[in-house]
Amino acid sequence: MIALQKIVIGKTPLEGNEAYSYSKGMRVISASLLEHGNELQELWGNRDSAEFKKIAPVCTRIILEQSMAALLGRIDPIRFVAIYKGSHSSDFKIGERNASSFNWSKDAIPTDLKIKHGSYWTQDSLGKGIIRSILDGHVADYVFTSAHELAVAAITDATQDKQKLPSWLIRFTQFDEKQSQAILNELRIKASTAYSSLSKGIHFEFFGGDSTKPEANDITESIRNAIIVIATSGMYINFSDIALNKISDNEARDSFIDLVEFFLNE
Repeated sequence: MIALQKIVIGKTPLEGNEAYSYSKGMRVISASLLEHGNELQELWGNRDSAEFKKIAPVCTRIILEQSMAALLGRIDPIRFVAIYKGSHSSDFKIGERNASSFNWSKDAIPTDLKIKHGSYWTQDSLGKGIIRSILDGHVADYVFTSAHELAVAAITDATQDKQKLPSWLIRFTQFDEKQSQAILNELRIKASTAYSSLSKGIHFEFFGGDSTKPEANDITESIRNAIIVIATSGMYINFSDIALNKISDNEARDSFIDLVEFFLNE
């Protein structure tokens, strides 16, 4: 699925010096996202199948975590380098939480946020340290605030002549140029919901009743939420002035629309 690969990775770094851990790590994730994206695309076409219920949650969870790690890496490259180089360190322990590993409750949505939303840039807040998570904190606030007007204008212009739009595109074009925080709030909710729901396919104890298998409708909704988070975050990052490996605004816009239309159209 090229649209997924593009919106997350941007321009895939070319082969080069093996010491360039950032570029090498991005190439690895790029290949993985293309593989798992194609697998999910195929499963999506047969959502009533046993394979969809069995494989799609795990596949999407992988896509969600890898996408968030790569997107964070494009705006905080040293964090991505730490993830990659840490995984190759001699004391890295497979199957355990390592200090270098991507941490959802720290790198995606911090659970111990002690700074009030809207007050990130005061001296008091900055004195407590810069929060570099992708969906909350200083980095997220800057990316989404600075790119919001461009993103809304681009999607509004591109979809104004379409007769039918999926729900997220309709919702997205209803935000005005000052509602970047409202977008972030919705993405945090969707990301948390998707991550929790997709984890149920791994952590069976979360289920009630007599089955450890989630229903197809629940899986479908979780996948849609995950795609919305990935596609929207990716577009904003591509429109940001601090992102690495940026694709053109038109490519980012079209990749965003392609992903949302494919997974949200009924």
